[in-house]
Amino acid sequence: MTDILITGEGPTDYGWKSFGSDNWHEGAAAILLRRCAEAKLREKGDGDELNLHFADRKDVEAFKLQRSLNYHSLKGKSIPALRFYMLMKDR
Repeated sequence: MTDILITGEGPTDYGWKSFGSDNWHEGAAAILLRRCAEAKLREKGDGDELNLHFADRKDVEAFKLQRSLNYHSLKGKSIPALRFYMLMKDR
């Protein structure tokens, strides 16, 4: 089984959850990622099942980094990328 965690700029990228339910509607980036990953799995000959998991951008932005990570030298998009990585490790 292959698990992939995805996030994006907004709901049209990675998707959105229907109001009042647990139904997830995949956005354009999620659909493209699924197609590419499934094609790669078929190419390798793996009958592996692909599971996409979604991290809301708000969850990534709210994830607090520990001071011991020494992230103060990071610039630009590397800080949100580190937050996403740490959230992924946490989940």
